[in-house]
Amino acid sequence: MKCAVGLLRVVYAPIKLFPRRQKILLISSQGDEPSRDILMLAGELKNLSEGTEVKVISGRMRRSILGAFSFSIHILKELYHISTSQKVILEGYCVSISAVQHKKGLRVLQMWHAPDAIKKFSRQILDKSAGQSSEVANIMGMHRNYDEVLCPAPAVAPFFCEAFGVGEDKLVYLGIPRIDYISEISRSRDGGSGTEPIGVKARIVDKYPAVSERPTVLYAPTFRGSRPVDVQSLLRFIDFEKVNLVLKLHPLDDSAVGFTVPKLHESRFIRDNEFSSDEWFSVADAIITDYSGIAIEAAVARIPTYFYIYDIEQYICEGGLNIDPRQEAIAPYVFEDGAKLAEALDPQAYDLDLLKAFREKYLSCPDTGNTERLAHYIITNL
Repeated sequence: MKCAVGLLRVVYAPIKLFPRRQKILLISSQGDEPSRDILMLAGELKNLSEGTEVKVISGRMRRSILGAFSFSIHILKELYHISTSQKVILEGYCVSISAVQHKKGLRVLQMWHAPDAIKKFSRQILDKSAGQSSEVANIMGMHRNYDEVLCPAPAVAPFFCEAFGVGEDKLVYLGIPRIDYISEISRSRDGGSGTEPIGVKARIVDKYPAVSERPTVLYAPTFRGSRPVDVQSLLRFIDFEKVNLVLKLHPLDDSAVGFTVPKLHESRFIRDNEFSSDEWFSVADAIITDYSGIAIEAAVARIPTYFYIYDIEQYICEGGLNIDPRQEAIAPYVFEDGAKLAEALDPQAYDLDLLKAFREKYLSCPDTGNTERLAHYIITNL
């Protein structure tokens, strides 16, 4: 690992000779395609910064020889654009930013990809089974070279400081672009003036007609590493005569999940890989999750949200939690038993004020205008 980092620094030395231009670079590391946050922010930066080049790069490493080679080329591309940019916006850990020394004057903002800190993450889980070893993290300079870090709310400031190894003076309290997208979906659901983003509801209904026939519950559990989600423990208690159940696994969760659905109800169970979780907000009548940041996003969309934490003690040992949902305003909707959750699953009787209190404590930004505010901040203050 030390040799790889040393080689990266040697390779970067001549690349740093390329002159810096009037350019803002956005690096999306959550997938091969740019995330919604990156695309929305890039579009707004282009609108507000005439004469400034806005460049987007995306990609993540695959665990194979071909994947490693492809990612090496990707890193070289990142290093070139970092060297020729004035400002860099990230939404996750980026070796090209943290493992090397950059030219003076480069400004780096860590946007992160989740508007929450329910579960421990990044440097908070070093040397735990769910995290990286501290030795590797230190060699790779994990989360080094940040000038500022977006933080969802003052209530989670200590967690973000721990996760990124920064002081509170580097935290900036601004919302991420996705909040605007979710709010737009919420307004269209409520019959307001908002227009459905890219007609997503129509596309979901066209692919899955069952969602228009009865209430739809979205089950979106968090990633558990090599341990699969126990879907069966919930599935056997869901009343498919009354609802559809949509299973939306974490994007990184490609594990085979063993469960069975009675043939009579197969059309009412949907395991989807096409639409994102926030796109499913357009048709979901209720959401079941656990330690995922989708709980905060669902609160923005004002969708009744239930917490199914059947493995909370094991999860705490493996990674840990910053926020225990059992101790929060939404505690009446937190369950460790699938049967009790299914019995309580009644979106019409849900107290949305409790969900609102949870959202306001852990996400302090407004529902709208976050993309423009963030873009303006990057241009004028970063």
